[in-house]
Amino acid sequence: TATLPPTPLPLATATRTPTSPKPTATASPTTLATPTPSPTVPAIVATVTATATLTAATTTLTAPTATLCGPPRGWVAYTVRPGDTLFQLGLATGQTVAALQQANCLATPGINYGQIIFLPPVAQPTATPAPTLATPLTITPVPAPLRITAVTLVNVVRDLARPNGAVAYVRVTFTGGLAPHKFYDEGLPQLDNPVQALTECGGTLIHTVRVESADGQSASQTYYFSPIVCPSP
Repeated sequence: TATLPPTPLPLATATRTPTSPKPTATASPTTLATPTPSPTVPAIVATVTATATLTAATTTLTAPTATLCGPPRGWVAYTVRPGDTLFQLGLATGQTVAALQQANCLATPGINYGQIIFLPPVAQPTATPAPTLATPLTITPVPAPLRITAVTLVNVVRDLARPNGAVAYVRVTFTGGLAPHKFYDEGLPQLDNPVQALTECGGTLIHTVRVESADGQSASQTYYFSPIVCPSP
């Protein structure tokens, strides 16, 4: 294929357009103002003269005023009790510790047992009651068990109201229980120990004896004696 050479483009020709000449500005003559001179202010020179005024210090000495002490009118004497302090007495009488010291000429607030001081009469402190000791606990001992240890025939006498009759005196030996004790023979109450038992001369005595204590305990035992020997008539 034949390639044609590029066709050259025509060159553009620049045409200058005539321009109107710019008007030339004619400067008008300017009149410069002559500056008016400022008035001259005369310099004021201040002369400061420091005047020192010395004031002599005046020291005023005041003589100490003596403070009088002593109880006010109407105060009464009070004897210090064990445990008293000025603080406690002040609370009881409505006074401060310093006021009580002043009234009693005390250099320190300490007071001693038996010391005489003055207090207002309106509220005299009462003695602090001594602590009450607690009542000691009473321990009631528990009684030992009631037991009959022996039954002994101690005596026999004739009972003249009955033929061949006899009365045997029997002693009961026991331990334990709370006194007083009561005695019974065959269920019959007895006045004392030895107990009395109705029997017969030459016969056999078989009875049951009982002992009761005040704490409610009871003990019984059957005894046997034979033959019953009576004294001679």
